[in-house]
Amino acid sequence: MTVLDAGRPSGRALPFTAISIALAWTALLIPIWLPAAPPTLDGPIHADIVRILLALERGDGAIASFFHTSWAPEPNLSIYALWLGLAHLVPSAIAEKLILSLYALLLAASAPIFLRIACGRWPRNPVAWLATAPFAFSAPFWFGFYNFVISLPLFVIATALSLRFVERPTARIGVALALVSLMTYFTHVMSFAALGVAWMALLPWVAVTRLNAATRLRQTALRIGAAAIVFAPTLLLLFLFLWRNRGETLTYAGRAEGLAERIQALATLSSLFATGLAEGAIVALLLLLLVVAALPALRRAQPLAIDALPIAALLLAFAALVVPDRLFGGGYTAIRIQLYPYLLFALWFAARAPSVWLDRRQRALGEAAAALLLLLAWVDGRAALRMSQQVETVIRATASLQAGKSVLPVMFNPNGRDANGAKLARGVPFLMNVGSRVAVAHDAINLRMHQANTLNFPVHYQEPANPYQMGILHTALWKDSITPSDLRGLRHDIDAYGRVDTVLAFGLEPDSDDPRLAALRRELSGWHEQRDSSLPGTILFSRT
Repeated sequence: MTVLDAGRPSGRALPFTAISIALAWTALLIPIWLPAAPPTLDGPIHADIVRILLALERGDGAIASFFHTSWAPEPNLSIYALWLGLAHLVPSAIAEKLILSLYALLLAASAPIFLRIACGRWPRNPVAWLATAPFAFSAPFWFGFYNFVISLPLFVIATALSLRFVERPTARIGVALALVSLMTYFTHVMSFAALGVAWMALLPWVAVTRLNAATRLRQTALRIGAAAIVFAPTLLLLFLFLWRNRGETLTYAGRAEGLAERIQALATLSSLFATGLAEGAIVALLLLLLVVAALPALRRAQPLAIDALPIAALLLAFAALVVPDRLFGGGYTAIRIQLYPYLLFALWFAARAPSVWLDRRQRALGEAAAALLLLLAWVDGRAALRMSQQVETVIRATASLQAGKSVLPVMFNPNGRDANGAKLARGVPFLMNVGSRVAVAHDAINLRMHQANTLNFPVHYQEPANPYQMGILHTALWKDSITPSDLRGLRHDIDAYGRVDTVLAFGLEPDSDDPRLAALRRELSGWHEQRDSSLPGTILFSRT
């Protein structure tokens, strides 16, 4: 299989083009390294889990009274194994940034890697080198779904290996595919499931367009048998995972559960951006450049195995509309699945783009794409810096918190707002889990760490100390906008649980007449109230 040519390169690539691509890839590190910590929704919880694992390694009794470890062969483990290993060499905050940097660069490089594996050579069109880079800072990244986003480049590589294997099932490709599929599973099970959907398109397409009609049935059966052997270890782990998680009930939902909302989200590229409309416009322009770059070749294209990718993309788009929004032990399923159709279409356009590097038109498109990626990195970096400043404000305002104390966060402004009251990020409540950043900074225990109440993570609450079983974390405290009535009964829950040392309230001005603050003070009557006038919006209530 080869990339369809619309001409032959007439000379060597200009160094300027290669430098532009390298610069565009490097710029992806700006939103990761510019802020003190990436201001994502679930990122603090991942950092907290690693801190707990390190504390349990050294025998910390206070942590052990709340948490225990579980290293069952579940998805979501690979990132913690890597993070834990790095945290023995560098500070955990640096390890987090190194892992996210690896993800961003690997995702950017996954397009040329895909074309090298699936099409037999490195692309010479500059746009093809940038095809997957626009997906680096998608909505799932800003939601802090680290395991999921890191599985995306593995999904791309597994899809490339699948294309090779379906056309010619050799032992070497089979072993490589088996290993990558296992890595995909241990990173996030959804990418392995998406690979299965892709196979539903790849196998019939190759059978019809690439195999001899006289031996089609026998050759297809052989490929199905070979695929069963290749995927057997991962399928066994998936079956065991589903069996262990049978009957699990989640207490949160995703962002777009209705069909109309999902169609709108899919049509507006909603899953590709989260910090604002400027980010979305840049990503849309990048994808448009990719389509324009491929148009010359599409006019006279002959069927290739890689043409199964649009079919797989349509199947996954359908799945994004109908699959339950709570699946595989996690929520926000629809917005995650929506990424795969865009990703597969981008790979297809990159493969179909003419392999002419020095053609002026193609080079101009490549330079424009590199410039847009630089602009995207600046827009996202600026947003990340503004959001992280609010996270740091909460951490500084809790400086008086003593080590080993348990903290119950009550977030009245989880979305973060600027001086004019406008949301800092589009739909991402990045302060919702800031209690875990506080716990990491001050060696405390966060009592709203949902992953510790979910089976497929390496840290669990101890049963006697699990606040999710005591009613203390009722649904009202997960709302984006808490009302005074939502706080009614909070003191009863706290007293029944008996292990809350501090309540962290964020988003209320201590001197305001906000009825929610009055309701919270009534519930915590007799507790000591601490605040820093230079750091507004954060109040600590501690037992006297």
